[in-house]
Amino acid sequence: MKERPIVSHSNYTLPKPVREQCIWIIRDMNRLREVAGAEYEAPDVITARMRIAALEQSLETIPPEYREGLLRNISGGVPFGMKASESTWLRWKQRLLYTFAMHLGLY
Repeated sequence: MKERPIVSHSNYTLPKPVREQCIWIIRDMNRLREVAGAEYEAPDVITARMRIAALEQSLETIPPEYREGLLRNISGGVPFGMKASESTWLRWKQRLLYTFAMHLGLY
């Protein structure tokens, strides 16, 4: 499934490289959780913990009923749920990626 942003004049648009970077970090969350569980304080462990915390903070800005569906869609390409229209899901996805980029300091 091709990733496509909503074209809009809102404040939540990201440059394509930043958007793609956020998508791939979210897709890498399972591995990051394994790395973050390490007992030692290596740079990769600190980075993994920072990225997990940034995603958790970003998810706080999204209504609870959309969180799981957005993560499944981004990480596995699973279609959105049926609770709302596709444009609503895409708006929340765009907002999630934007806030995630902000928390990571990418934008």
